[in-house]
Amino acid sequence: MKKDESYYLYLETELLNLRDAIMSLLTREDILLLERDFKQIDQFIHVGEYGLAFEDLCAVIKDANVLIPSRFKQKIFTLSTLMDIEEEKWANIQYGDADNLEKESG
Repeated sequence: MKKDESYYLYLETELLNLRDAIMSLLTREDILLLERDFKQIDQFIHVGEYGLAFEDLCAVIKDANVLIPSRFKQKIFTLSTLMDIEEEKWANIQYGDADNLEKESG
């Protein structure tokens, strides 16, 4: 992908969507605990530091021990590839589907 204005707009949009998706998976208490992290992520996105925003999002996912829906796996891989983010930054993210979790716990 050519690194022009549309490339950066794509990264910004996808990172914001991923952030919103992660926040929707967290409890209100977790969001409050991670408020500082989310503000920093937003700041990184705002100033165009997309790689740092992505790395912090991955850290939040790991720290919150949140299970990310499998549909986001390709998105995370694509973003990491576009930004040349090392796999170690996102490799330990846990993926699963809410439907499978409900079946397992029910």
